[in-house]
Amino acid sequence: MAAALKAKFSELDTDGSGAISKDEFAKLLKKGNPRIDEKSIETVWKKLDSDGSGKLSFDELANYLGNSGDKMEFKSPGMSPACQTFCDVFKSLTYKTDEGRVACGHAFAACDPNGNGYVSLAEVDGWIQKVLITYFGQKGCDGDPKEEGARIWKCFRASYIRARTDAKDIAGGGSRADDYVTAKEFRLLCTYLILYAAMYDAFALIDGGGGSVEDKSGDDRKMTLAEWKQG
Repeated sequence: MAAALKAKFSELDTDGSGAISKDEFAKLLKKGNPRIDEKSIETVWKKLDSDGSGKLSFDELANYLGNSGDKMEFKSPGMSPACQTFCDVFKSLTYKTDEGRVACGHAFAACDPNGNGYVSLAEVDGWIQKVLITYFGQKGCDGDPKEEGARIWKCFRASYIRARTDAKDIAGGGSRADDYVTAKEFRLLCTYLILYAAMYDAFALIDGGGGSVEDKSGDDRKMTLAEWKQG
């Protein structure tokens, strides 16, 4: 990947100066998206040109690409409070930092109680509920932490199977490994848990012409064109 990035950098560095100018960088962005505006180009450039030199070195580009994905932000103002809480609880397990890797290792051990190195859907489901209950027990809540954790767990339970299905075959390694989530796939599982919970949250807000992920009484788990337009 480093070699490929270096080659692309050399392509952009048309004047051979060893650095990319803002104009050279803008041409690259416009090649990918002809409709990109100058404000967006300026925003990206300021993030990349860390020393404010007006030139982008290879190290600045590599450092940005290498570190920008370490921590993802999942929360959105349009989410339900339940979904925002779900993001808060599990987001640290998606970090590509040393801290995130340690937390992910502890979490996998908790999700794999028999220590066989393979996590089933039932184990994932039970682990999510325990994590949410523990969260409210430590953070505090108006009611019973067990009830509050179970409430959030039920809100997004329909999305857990999809998250696990997408994560379980990433590492490969034989038929047994492909039926379960392994330690190598666990960070991705946590990422998918949040992403699919967010999609289910949005779906629940639109299905039935309103309501929320906690009140599905008017929902039929199908989205009509009219509901889509209104949503």
